[in-house]
Amino acid sequence: MKFREVIGQQELAGQLERLACEGRIPHAMLFTGIVGCGKLPLALALAQALLAGVAPGERMGNSEQSGDLADRYIHPDLHFVFPVKKLKQTAPTLSDAYIKEWRKELERSPYFDFNDWMLAMDCDREQPLIYEAESAEIIAKLSMKSSMGGRKVMIVVWPERMNDVCANKLLKLIEEPPSMTHIFLVSDNHDRLLSTILSRTQIVRVPPVDDYQVAVMLAQRFGLDERRALETAHLAKGSITNALHLMSADSEDKLFFDLFVLLMRKAYVRGIRDLRDWAFQMADMSRERQKAFLQYAGRYVRENFMFNFGERDLTYLSREEKEFSQKFAQFINEQNVIPLMRELETAERDITQNVNSKMVFFDLAMQIIVLLIRK
Repeated sequence: MKFREVIGQQELAGQLERLACEGRIPHAMLFTGIVGCGKLPLALALAQALLAGVAPGERMGNSEQSGDLADRYIHPDLHFVFPVKKLKQTAPTLSDAYIKEWRKELERSPYFDFNDWMLAMDCDREQPLIYEAESAEIIAKLSMKSSMGGRKVMIVVWPERMNDVCANKLLKLIEEPPSMTHIFLVSDNHDRLLSTILSRTQIVRVPPVDDYQVAVMLAQRFGLDERRALETAHLAKGSITNALHLMSADSEDKLFFDLFVLLMRKAYVRGIRDLRDWAFQMADMSRERQKAFLQYAGRYVRENFMFNFGERDLTYLSREEKEFSQKFAQFINEQNVIPLMRELETAERDITQNVNSKMVFFDLAMQIIVLLIRK
């Protein structure tokens, strides 16, 4: 990944490239922002520049080869740490066990989210984590001498899913890093990181991608006309990942929309048996997909509340969602929008805490029967 390939973050990419060329990149950096804003691509581009030896005095004879290896994510001094599903064996579970899948996902597109990564690992119900055993591997890799005589870079993706023991050992490395070593953290939710880690890293806040830049990408990659490209970019809310999902034929949003419509229609007619079947269908999904549905439902409830105000720029709905909202939005109003949101948030919390999902979704359906009120 090179800086020129990062979508819609030209100003930030330019700043980082200048710092790399001047040899002024901190040893520990945290890239944070919404999903799909370009955090990981920026970290990858910065790693590529550092390993290629762009700083004065670091341009070695093998710089071109080194940069090419980094660009293909196979540089021996470029290391990755990321959440993985636990292997069903006695050996410790490490990121390296899934490095082939990880590189394949990066080569496909560095704009992927956690659910995409779960699918790439064929992970269903289990919660991927960065396990305690990873800490010894991190220390071993960064303590070794550089294989190609330059810098070493470790990129830790979704560090908020790191075991506490591992996080504390990473903190020690950040405090006392080996020479010529950089640690880049790429987080969707940096508030869940240890405060001591936050205080010892240079935080790079990556903004959402401008709608126009998203639209340009969609037009170039998918051949969309200007109107549809801008409409899709508006729905993506500054996320390249969201935009790519919207263009994907198997986007989960279509499934989630159908499940949401089914829930609301059966709740409206008090179809208890059908709602029980709906709850059982939801329970068959992985917990990550269950949480993703609840987040989608929360967004769609909010959008329907805003839909009532008639301001197009305030709503982010697909054509199919808009068509359903023409009649459904009247059921989301000042009387029930907050209680509905609370029920969805409670359900997501319960799913996160491993409460029986059949009970969670059936109880949610019963609450929606009560709360679904036409104004």
